Amino acid sequence: MKSFTQDMTLGLETLGEARAWIIDRISCCAVAGQVDLLSAEIAVGEVLQNIVRYAYRGSGPVTLRVSDLDEAVAITVFDEAPPSDPNSWDNEKAPTDGGLGLSVIKNAIDACSFRPLPVGNRASIYFFPNQSGFGSVPLKWAGELLEARAANETISSWIKVCESSGLVEPRVIEALHRCGDALVDQENKQAQIPQYHNTKHFLDVFISAIHWLETQRDSDVIAGMLLVAALMHDYNHPGELPKPQESGQSVESVSTELFRQLFEGSALLNPCEIDLTSDMILDTEPGRVEPFATEWSRLFNALDISASMIPWLGISLTKALVEEQMLGDDVGAVYASFVRSRSEYQISVVGGLLEPWYRLTLERLSDQRLSW
Repeated sequence: MKSFTQDMTLGLETLGEARAWIIDRISCCAVAGQVDLLSAEIAVGEVLQNIVRYAYRGSGPVTLRVSDLDEAVAITVFDEAPPSDPNSWDNEKAPTDGGLGLSVIKNAIDACSFRPLPVGNRASIYFFPNQSGFGSVPLKWAGELLEARAANETISSWIKVCESSGLVEPRVIEALHRCGDALVDQENKQAQIPQYHNTKHFLDVFISAIHWLETQRDSDVIAGMLLVAALMHDYNHPGELPKPQESGQSVESVSTELFRQLFEGSALLNPCEIDLTSDMILDTEPGRVEPFATEWSRLFNALDISASMIPWLGISLTKALVEEQMLGDDVGAVYASFVRSRSEYQISVVGGLLEPWYRLTLERLSDQRLSW
């Protein structure tokens, strides 16, 4: 996976140049021949036109980005206009203004994401030519998660997404920044960064938690604790697992202890929140006997393995895990065993995000269409 970026000033006179640059970069992607370029051009043109007419009401700086996601393509435009509420966009444009509107954008693509940021806005559209039977919700999740990997996005940038969305209160945002800083500091100190248990894995789980939370309407959801656990559940993971006779502590118990040291005595998380988050971290220990301490632990375990349900990414992650922990096993066999051992219930806990991907992976495994 890879990304192409271009900074420019976007205005009516440069719309054609921006659109041409994006379409040209799509041709460099793995599934370029399967993407309907006319639909892409229509959707891209409308996104760019909306930024000029309704975000800037003139011209302004943008960053264009096209990401090759192997079996998908992502197109994202970042602007520096005042943050905009995407829910209001349907009603902002009069029919006489020209352009085709948000509804036509959605009809031309497989999924989209429009996010206000602390400074500016992020407009993303996704093409998944081989997943036509999927709904937009699991494709949006997969698109943002894969794009974050392809473009080397940071934990900090996604904490800012949380801040702008209002998912959690300001003190939790501050707690998340403390977690993110601790993770980056720890990784910078490591002589060899683990191939799997690194900040990219933490970000995968974090993005999955954000998407799950955005589908909920339950006031009892422990949003902040799920997000903190996503970042801290493998804090200071050593990579290769220590031999049982060499260590009396599991990786998860070490991560829990360090997490507590980071927050006990602070005003950012209260004792009950620290305890609940600790339970979720401890319950990610491999082979831990169910039932988990809480239903939240069951949910978090599903979020923890969520990225591996995207088949082509799952193969890549399994390869990294096998090499990191020197398992010496066949990657294909490990991945097939992993997917088939996931219970239907564990996948369904996360709802519509994972189920379609789980079924696609099982289908490919049965047809031997996964490349090891």
